[in-house]
Amino acid sequence: MAIITISREMGSAGIPIAHKAAEQLGYTLVDGDAIKKMAPAYGLSPEALEKADEKPPLFVDELDEKIEVDLHQIELIVLEYALKGNVIIYGRGGQDLLRTIQSVFRVRIIAPFEERVERWAEREWLDPDYARILVRRSDQQRGGFIKYYFDRDWEDPLGYDLVINTLRLSEDTAVKLICEGVQDQNLV
Repeated sequence: MAIITISREMGSAGIPIAHKAAEQLGYTLVDGDAIKKMAPAYGLSPEALEKADEKPPLFVDELDEKIEVDLHQIELIVLEYALKGNVIIYGRGGQDLLRTIQSVFRVRIIAPFEERVERWAEREWLDPDYARILVRRSDQQRGGFIKYYFDRDWEDPLGYDLVINTLRLSEDTAVKLICEGVQDQNLV
């Protein structure tokens, strides 16, 4: 019953790495699309999902109460998948949500900021200045989400078992490290 969590920075190649690792291992990938499919069964509208998924609070009491309820529904979806095992939980604070489970393999995928900006601009056909804004905003939102809801620094390497810098390592090497790492005997 293996569980892998992948935390990633926008533009770090986390998306293709997660897909390739899931395919190679035969695991279910729990990403935004998987959560969207399950959301209606948990009473989550697309709008509610957009407001709550991986976002820090707005600091407006009435709105934050609703967002927190919706966030708990997203957590229930993630936990339901995790119970089945053989899953890769992509984002959603999975490494912190499942922090008390010893057998979870926690992976973080990173790259230098300017490299990520360049990749995102190229991938999405964006002006580099606009890509820089989007990458910075994503970092702030995801970092704020982890800090507020889990009281942990998103960038602290001690929150992960494996940190992969995709500036130096290829996607294929990253996938290989993940697939080998989840088999380690210390993950019991």
